[in-house]
Amino acid sequence: MNITETCDVWQKLKSTEKPIVLYGMGNGADKILSVMDTYGVKAADFFASDGFVRGHSFHGKRVLSFTEAREKYPDMLVVISWISLIRIHNIYSITVRLVRFAEKRFQRFRFAEIF
Repeated sequence: MNITETCDVWQKLKSTEKPIVLYGMGNGADKILSVMDTYGVKAADFFASDGFVRGHSFHGKRVLSFTEAREKYPDMLVVISWISLIRIHNIYSITVRLVRFAEKRFQRFRFAEIF
């Protein structure tokens, strides 16, 4: 694999036209939101894994389930804003589901577009 292009993640977020949706809440999301604010980048919404949504809010927005986020933003850019070794399989599961959804919806897929 030969990588010939570099891209600052914050510039990528700033330049995207896709809605930016954060997966997770807490300290990690607070830190990411702080940097996003520095770059003038706004989060459209927040979501949690389907089984973890309890009707709570984060930064003034109701936390969506993954299913709700996918329905509301079919072409969203997901920023993973948490990590837990216990539940890391959720990241893999959601990535696989997003890939399958993109393949069906757009009849094309470039893995790099997810990241």
